[in-house]
Amino acid sequence: MNGSLLSPEGIIMLIFAGFLDVMGLCELLFLLIGGMKFLGGSTVIGETISTISDVIGLIVIGGWSIMRGKGDLKSLKRKRVGLRFGLTFLGEAIPFVGILPFWTIYVYNTLK
Repeated sequence: MNGSLLSPEGIIMLIFAGFLDVMGLCELLFLLIGGMKFLGGSTVIGETISTISDVIGLIVIGGWSIMRGKGDLKSLKRKRVGLRFGLTFLGEAIPFVGILPFWTIYVYNTLK
């Protein structure tokens, strides 16, 4: 696949990544609610939603990245994409840092 930002592939992946990043904001929402001692003051719900969105992003966006670079498995560019994806997932997995739009930035940089 050779998509650009305005290709159907690019638009779908940017929307999907944005959706995952918004789901990651649930962590912050429930932290604020928990800080007000509403619903028992628990942030477990936000962490669970954030973790689920991270796993979905790992599977879907990771699979998309592999499919995009299927022809050049040993190239330097492929290794950089893998490193960038790993750092993106690490940023998403760190509690409270994951509220930043790492998935959207990764997809944008991959498509441009």
